[in-house]
Amino acid sequence: MNKVQTLELMQDMKKSHESQMHKIELLLSGKDMQELVSKAKTECYFGKILYLNEEDLKNIVGTLFFEKLERIHARWHLEYYNIYKIFEEVVKANKEKKGFLSKIIGTKKVSEMDFDKAKLYYSELKIITKELISILEMCTRRINALSESKFNGN
Repeated sequence: MNKVQTLELMQDMKKSHESQMHKIELLLSGKDMQELVSKAKTECYFGKILYLNEEDLKNIVGTLFFEKLERIHARWHLEYYNIYKIFEEVVKANKEKKGFLSKIIGTKKVSEMDFDKAKLYYSELKIITKELISILEMCTRRINALSESKFNGN
């Protein structure tokens, strides 16, 4: 990977995580009950990028930064799993609905108490997200400061 590709990778990781947070916001607003963010840290797009490019990233940003990214990303997924458990059955039931009328009449809902819990979990996710984005930005600054000769793609 060269410098530009590595910077693009950091940007893709940031965008993919922001996209996941947006999907959760839609879920919590009741607008999209059809799809959940992947609960596994290795299955989401961010995780796929992180682990597919693990060695390159460790060499470029350093093991310490990589491990911070990995640790915070794993913590995010642990916290997100609490939301996933609350909405899993509802989303599954809503996806199985075939007809328009059955979607309207038979829409399964999350209890008010569980919904409030999900909002609390989401508050924690926002804090973890800020940490994750901060580490990504530190990595980006680090990459920008490196000379091209430090990259494999040259």
